[in-house]
Amino acid sequence: MSKEIKLAEFLGVMMGDGNLSLYKSDYRISMAGHKNDDLEYFKYLQNLFKYLFNKEAKIRDKKRYILLDVSDKKIFYRLHNLGIPIGKKSDIVNIPEDIFNNMVFSKAFLRGFADTDFSVMFKKAGRKNHSYPRISVDISSKEMIKQILKILTRLDISYTTYRRDRVRNNTKYTTYGIDINGKENLLKWLTNIGFNNQKHLSKIKMWKKFGYYKPYSNNPCEVGSYGGGIFLKGKV
Repeated sequence: MSKEIKLAEFLGVMMGDGNLSLYKSDYRISMAGHKNDDLEYFKYLQNLFKYLFNKEAKIRDKKRYILLDVSDKKIFYRLHNLGIPIGKKSDIVNIPEDIFNNMVFSKAFLRGFADTDFSVMFKKAGRKNHSYPRISVDISSKEMIKQILKILTRLDISYTTYRRDRVRNNTKYTTYGIDINGKENLLKWLTNIGFNNQKHLSKIKMWKKFGYYKPYSNNPCEVGSYGGGIFLKGKV
């Protein structure tokens, strides 16, 4: 796989859980993750960062989460020039035009973004076990959702979309989501896009082996809990 493809994947990761922050002379490139679920994936990203930029990034244990970070002005501005915003980005993330217009790069970018911001679930959906696959994303950027939908359409992966009007700290805001349901769509995703995050791959491995996934009994998110908010069906 070419370095350009791996760079597109890394940009997807940065658009998901990454951050560019500038304070005085500290040009910080970082990404945060779950200290248990994402540790193996962060080791992969650490190697990927070294491969792409010939620079070591450190994995830091922050007690409640893990952080992969490094300070480098040259890499900082290279990523920014490739489309990664500086500072808060959740409402404005999008797939850079040069990547979006290239299907190979689009798939790599989406793989990186999905490894960080998507969830993989197996629902009961009227069945005895958690055997019905669902790949989901829920984000604030309407533009990003529209771009993802176009990529999925090109790959003949079907989906449903929704919008949620939410309230947090007396402030109203909206998120946009996609659900990709069923075995056929999951297999198309794995063939065309794939995952590199073990927290997704381990669930799929169990499902393939047993025909169902057994969620952790003490973690409702493992069975696909969406949390709060007002769920409004309809087009984005």
